[in-house]
Parts: sequence; structure tokens; C-alpha cells
Amino acid sequence: GLPGGEEFRARISALMSSRFGGHDPKQLLEALSNAKAESVIAALASGAAGSTPNPKEPSTATPPEPPASPPPSSSKAKAKGKGKGKAPAPPDPPKGKGKGKGKEKDSGLAMGKEKSDGAESKSRTKLLGWQKITDADEGTFWANGSASITMELERQHIEELFARKEDGHQSQKCRDKDQVQKVSLTTPARSMGICIGFRSISKHPSVTRKAILAMDTEVLTPEKTERLLACDPKTRLPTVLPLPEELAAAHDFAKSDTSEDVLDEASRCIMAVHDVPHLRERLQLHQFRVSFEDTVSPLQKQLATLKAAMDQVQGSERFGKILWLVLSAGNILNDGTKRGNASGFRVDSLAALPLLKGHA
Repeated sequence: GLPGGEEFRARISALMSSRFGGHDPKQLLEALSNAKAESVIAALASGAAGSTPNPKEPSTATPPEPPASPPPSSSKAKAKGKGKGKAPAPPDPPKGKGKGKGKEKDSGLAMGKEKSDGAESKSRTKLLGWQKITDADEGTFWANGSASITMELERQHIEELFARKEDGHQSQKCRDKDQVQKVSLTTPARSMGICIGFRSISKHPSVTRKAILAMDTEVLTPEKTERLLACDPKTRLPTVLPLPEELAAAHDFAKSDTSEDVLDEASRCIMAVHDVPHLRERLQLHQFRVSFEDTVSPLQKQLATLKAAMDQVQGSERFGKILWLVLSAGNILNDGTKRGNASGFRVDSLAALPLLKGHA
């Protein structure tokens, strides 16, 4: 306990009842916590000299108990007051000022943006990106034209023409689901080449099949036929027509009596032509037939030029005399050898004449 006895308690009670005698309560609490009674009494006595009551008078105030530990920090005090309901609640900020107003404004903008995005996402047509004019100024085209120009558009036609496509994610999921369910008779690497080749002729493989069987020149043009007969430059394997193992797989599938709806696009193309007899040879013959005129036409011109040149050579007397002169001189030079006594010589032998030189 503190030294001083009853006198110390009486003086403390009197000074506390007079509102600490103008002293800072923190200094008093610090002195009390350190259990220095004499320093506390001296501090109180110096500030309350004129207001110290009679120590013998009874005091109605309850003397404070000295704290056993330093006062808690401000954060702990706030938490303690909040938990037990002793600390006063902070005053509410004024309405319409400070952060509250900004938050309300931001939230309003956010809600407006969400509504706008929602309206755009629910639109069934594509949106036209323009800068809207709400009120047209007097004298402008929009103010004058609205009264003189009348134009009506069919809403349903415009909506169908600019309809919004389905969601890409959903369509991709649907395609993935279809791909999982489809059966393929070829490899993924060849599927693309087969599909491109058959699509160049028709979207329906049955149309291509009929054109090949009938060797239809209107459907199977030289360019399209060449595309069907295309081969890989390295492996020399066909890139569009089915391979032997693919034809075997198609024959097995046909024997199973399964619907072709379970096949992917490339496999349906293979099934369309798997039983066409001599498929590649048929297409090669068809290509030769449809491209015959284009191939022969330039050759005919070249042959006509060659024939005209030969006629001129045969009908030239001067050129004939030169040939007889060369033949006579050659027989003289080659007399007594296997090359002598010749009746004629090939025309390409004239190229060797410049190599034969005499003595001047």
C-alpha cells in the first residue's frame, strides 16, 4: 500500500473532488502507477493550495484505485469501447459532402454503365457506332430535312439483315460437342485438305459424286479437276482423294449399316466417292478431255510454223546447191574411210563445218 495512511486518502479525495486542482490527470495517473505517494502529494498540493479542503471533513467522492499497469493505447481503447459500448460513437459525416457524395455518384455511374451494357447485350441486332445528336440546331440538315424528307424502313427486314450472331463461346461449345460425337475415317491433318478440295466443287458431297460418275464438264472444270488430283510435292500422295486405308475404312463403315450423320465432313466426302470405280484414272481421263483443246491449240501453231519452214528449205534452189557442194567436198575428204562414198548427210552435220579449216 501507499505510505501516508488516512491523511493521504483524505487529501487525494479532496483534490479529486475539486477536479484535480487544474492538474493534468495523466500526470497524476503516472505518479500513482509508479506508487510515489510523496511526489503525487507534492504535485497536488502545488496546484490546489487555495482550494484544499479540511482533511477532517468527510468526502463523498470515491477515491480512485491506482492502476496496476500503464493505460492502454488509443487503438485498444477504441476497440474496448466499441466492444463494451462504453466509448461514444463517432459523429456521422454531413450528408451530401465528402466521400459519401462521391461514392453515391460513382455508384450511380456504375449502375448506369451496367444498365447500358445490359441493354446492348440484350439487343438482337448489331449496334451502329455513331455520335448521337439529341436536339438538332435550327438551320442544320437534321432540323430542315426532318420536315421535307420522308423515308420508311421495314423494321423486320433491317433486324434480319443485321441480326446479332450467337455467342461465340456457346457456339464453340456446341461445335466441340459435335466434334466429340462425330466419327472420323481419316486423320485430322488430312481432314482439312479433303474438305477444302470437295468444297471447291460443291458444298454437298453427293453433287461431287454425281459429277464424277457423269464426267460433267460444267461442274468439273479443268481447274477443279486439277484440285481434286492434287498431290503432296514431297510424298506424292493425294491430298484430296482418299488413300487406300481410308477407302478400306469407308467400305467397313458402309457394311455396318450405320447412319452417315455420325461422320464428320471429311469422312462424308470419303463415303461419297469410296465406291466410284477407278476414281483417280477417271479424273485423269476427264482432265485430259476437258484440257485437250487448250493443250493442242499452242502445239498446232508451233507445228504450222515448223511445216512452213521445212517447205521453204525444200523449195530453195540456192540452199540445195550448198548441200550438194558440201556433199561432194566431204566425199573427197573422206575417201578411203568408212565415212566416204556418202549419198547424203544429216542436216545437223552443217554445224561441224566451221570446225573444218583449210590452209590459205
